[in-house]
Amino acid sequence: MKSYLDRFKKMVDELKKHPQIEVREFIVNPPAKDEEIEQAQEKFNLTEDMLDFYKQANGIKLSWTLKGETDGYDDAYIELLPVQEVFQDWSESLEKEDFPEFEPLYPLDFFRPEACAALYLDEETEIPEIYFHKVGEEMETLKLDFKKYLETLLLTKGFYYWQSARASSLNEEERFTENNIREKFPKLFPNINIDIILK
Repeated sequence: MKSYLDRFKKMVDELKKHPQIEVREFIVNPPAKDEEIEQAQEKFNLTEDMLDFYKQANGIKLSWTLKGETDGYDDAYIELLPVQEVFQDWSESLEKEDFPEFEPLYPLDFFRPEACAALYLDEETEIPEIYFHKVGEEMETLKLDFKKYLETLLLTKGFYYWQSARASSLNEEERFTENNIREKFPKLFPNINIDIILK
């Protein structure tokens, strides 16, 4: 299997060739330095998949949209943070003092200013689950680990709020997001089974 970095680059190349899509930004950070990984390891014993990814690229940003007029609900964003940022102190940014239930969350992919996919780390965590988190509002498990999250990113290509649509307890907003994805995603990518993403 190709490296994560090669696969992300291949995905972006395919997006650039798509007649309906405009890639706005694609940034790949250099590999994480040994001291950055060691610093992160003081907070959490990184899994092999995490080490594999961060040694290839210490963060990736991608945004794309449809060409022409768009309603904004078919944009796509990925912002996989550098490893030293993932394991920094998020107490203030995630309002953990006001919402202690968010204490175990460490943002991994801050795909919107107000929302992220975050590692859920407690004392017994060895392979953490990824949670959808809307800052100051809610969190829901995505039932994905780090490796499966990257695999799903490659499938969704960062499509608008797919993480929210996958959340297990859908509220009205999340139901709208799921319906939006089910309507638009298959038209752009007919060869990808949307049920695999949203199950």
